[in-house]
Amino acid sequence: MINKIIEKIKHKYSMFFDKEYKEKHRLTYFPRYTKTTTFLLNLDSDILIVDGKSFLSGYEEIYLRHNYRFETKNLEPLIIDCGSNIGLSILYFKKLYPEAKIISFEPDPNIFEVLKHNIAVNNLENISVRQNAIWNKNETITFEMEGGFSGKITESSKDSSTKKTKVEAIRLLDILREFKKIDFLKIDIEGAEYEVIVDCQDYLKNIDYLFIEYHSFYEKTQRLSEILQILTNNKFRYIVKEANTPKFPFLQKNGEGFDFQVEIFAYKNEK
Repeated sequence: MINKIIEKIKHKYSMFFDKEYKEKHRLTYFPRYTKTTTFLLNLDSDILIVDGKSFLSGYEEIYLRHNYRFETKNLEPLIIDCGSNIGLSILYFKKLYPEAKIISFEPDPNIFEVLKHNIAVNNLENISVRQNAIWNKNETITFEMEGGFSGKITESSKDSSTKKTKVEAIRLLDILREFKKIDFLKIDIEGAEYEVIVDCQDYLKNIDYLFIEYHSFYEKTQRLSEILQILTNNKFRYIVKEANTPKFPFLQKNGEGFDFQVEIFAYKNEK
């Protein structure tokens, strides 16, 4: 009888002794925007992260929900990753297709160094990593460094905020022109997606799979329907999933920043 009671107690509280659970708990309460390492991806080497909360969000999205999983007969697919951050997406793609050729863009200078570190310590090859923002022009832009996953292109200002810096933006259209076929294009660029998609819409026909995270701004005209129409015009079929929405939409009609985000999964319609 005592043994059964002990077994029930062990089962009930087993999570507290689970290595993965304890690591997730540590990262949940780790100081924001502070570097640390984690083993949660089960790689040969621990990876460096810049923010525990952002990492856990990306870990769930990419490794638990498998947002970027796709199928191709090409054993060396070409993947263009716009907004690589610390490299969770790249590490996932390389696990899915070890011989994949990846072109990666990350504008935040601090996070860019972490991205390069995570690629190096895991001995990943055939990856071109570029410290550029993705935009509809080749120009120098102002970039706001949030410290986690939410850095974004912003308007220039006269303040001396340490969170803003100048980075070189690159026109995605010029990249797409270089290739006759792209297996997967990921666009997660924190609000610049509409301008970029509109600019390169005539070259989307060369892409098999396209992921876009769409951000709706309180203060700007919503452009989701226009993006979806561009996808339809390019013979994509799409699925739209909720990413981040207000709890009470009718009561939260005004504010700053994003009022909602959705994930767009687009693939070529075979019909």
